[in-house]
Amino acid sequence: MGSVDSRSKFEHGHIYLQPDHAYAISGENMTGNIYMQLSQPFPAMSLDIEVKGEEKCKWRERKTRNERRGDKNVSVTYYIYHHAVRNVIYQRFTLYNFPEGVANAGQYTFPFNIAIPYGCPSSAFYSGTESAVASIQYSIKAILQPHPSTRLREMAFKQTLIMREKAPYVNENLSANVEMKVKSCCCCCSKGTAYLDTKFEKDAIASNEVCRAMCHIRNGCSIPIDRVRICIKQYIKLNSYSAVYNRNRKVGEKSYDGIGPREETEGHTRFLDISLAELKSEVNHQVFSDFTPIYNEEMALANCIQPTTSGLHVNITYKLEIKLMYNTYCATLPQTSIPLFIQAPALQDFTMIQAPEGWNPTTYDEANFALPVPPTEMAQVAPMEDPGYNTGGMGLPGPGPMNPGGMGMQGQAPGGMGMPGQAQNYGGGQMQYNQGYAPQTQNPAGNIPPPSQIPAQPSGFSQQQVQPEHQPLMGPQNQP
Repeated sequence: MGSVDSRSKFEHGHIYLQPDHAYAISGENMTGNIYMQLSQPFPAMSLDIEVKGEEKCKWRERKTRNERRGDKNVSVTYYIYHHAVRNVIYQRFTLYNFPEGVANAGQYTFPFNIAIPYGCPSSAFYSGTESAVASIQYSIKAILQPHPSTRLREMAFKQTLIMREKAPYVNENLSANVEMKVKSCCCCCSKGTAYLDTKFEKDAIASNEVCRAMCHIRNGCSIPIDRVRICIKQYIKLNSYSAVYNRNRKVGEKSYDGIGPREETEGHTRFLDISLAELKSEVNHQVFSDFTPIYNEEMALANCIQPTTSGLHVNITYKLEIKLMYNTYCATLPQTSIPLFIQAPALQDFTMIQAPEGWNPTTYDEANFALPVPPTEMAQVAPMEDPGYNTGGMGLPGPGPMNPGGMGMQGQAPGGMGMPGQAQNYGGGQMQYNQGYAPQTQNPAGNIPPPSQIPAQPSGFSQQQVQPEHQPLMGPQNQP
C-alpha cells in the first residue's frame, strides 16, 4: 500500500482508511476512502466502517464530617468520586457484502461519505484541580469482517478523528465600551472616572491565531493607569449524574503600558494582542494514563489551548477581556469583554498515502451514510464514596470508577445504508454578547473567516491569511 504505517499490514494483505481532511466538522459531511490490497483470498463476510465518539469525566469532592471516637468528636475527611460517560456516537455501517463469502486477491477502493449530525462536541482534553479529568475523543475504523466459519481475526485499521464544532456566529469588528468611577480605600474614595472603548477584531478564532483588539482610553482619574491588560479566561464545567464541577482561570494574559493621570489616547491607537499558539494546555499526561489513552495523533490537541466544546458532561468556554489596571485596593476596575470561540486544531501529522507502483484498483460506488443525532439526556449513576475515610480520617484518593467499556450497543444499518439522522442544534445555542454586541454574520459553513479591515477611523487591523475551511493536506498528494 505504499508509504503507510505497520498497523495496516496483515497476513492476507493491507487495509487502510484515508479521510480526505485532517478533521471532521459537526453538521457537515466527512468523505474518504478505504483501500485494500489482498495478496491472497480472504474469507470475508463484509467490509464495515465504524465511527465512535465518547465524552467522559471524573473528579473527587472533598468532604468532612464529625464522628464520635471514644470520648472525643473527631473531624474526618473523606472523598466522594463523581463520574460520567456518554456515547456521543457509536455506529457501524456495512460498505460492501461479499456475496461469495470471499474477498479475492487484488486491489480495491471503497469511497465513503458520512453525514455528521449537529451536536457532536469538539475533541478536547482537560485535567485540573480535585483530580478532575475529562476527555472527548473520536475514532473511525475500517473492518474487513472474516467469515464466522474461520478462525481468522479481522483485518482492521483505526484512525483517530478530530471533531470541530461550528461557531454559532462569527462576528467581526465588535465594539464594547465602559465608563465608570474608580474607587479605592474599601470603595469609599473616588479617584475619578475612566473610559474604555474597545474594538475587538473577531470573536471566533483558530487555536494557532492571534487575538487582537485596539482601545481608546480616557483616564479622568487623579492616579495613573499602571498597565492595560488583555486576558483570556477559561470556564470549565464538568457535569456528572449527581454534581457539577466548575473551574474558572486565566489561561493567558499580556500587559501593555498604561497612561498618566488626566491623559487620553488619540482615538483607537492602543493596540493589544495575545497569541493562542503560545498558550499551552495544563493536561497532566500521567493522570490520563489511568483515565484514557492520548494517542500520538492527539498530542497536538492535548498540548495546546483546548477548544470551545459544548458536551453534556464536558463544557469549555472562553472570554476575551481588556482591563485597565490601577494601583488601588478593593476596587472594581474598568473592563470590556466578549465571548471567544476557539476552534480545535487539525489532526497532527495528517498525510495522504502514496499509491504503490502498479496500483490499479477496482473502485466501487461511493457509500453514503448518516450518523444518528447524539443523545441529549443523562443516565442516572450514583456517586461513589471512597471507603478509605474510616481508616484514620484521610482516605487516599484512588481512581474514580468508570462505566466499564463505556460504549453502548453497536447498530448496523440494514442493507449497508445508514438511516438518515435528523440534524439539530444542540448543546450550546447562540452566544450571549455583552451590551452593544449584535450578531453580524451567520456562519452555516462552520469555518472561521479571515479578519477584515475596520472601516472606522483610525484603521488598525491588517488583512491576515488564516486557515481555510478544509486545510491543505500535508505530505504527498498522490491519490491512490
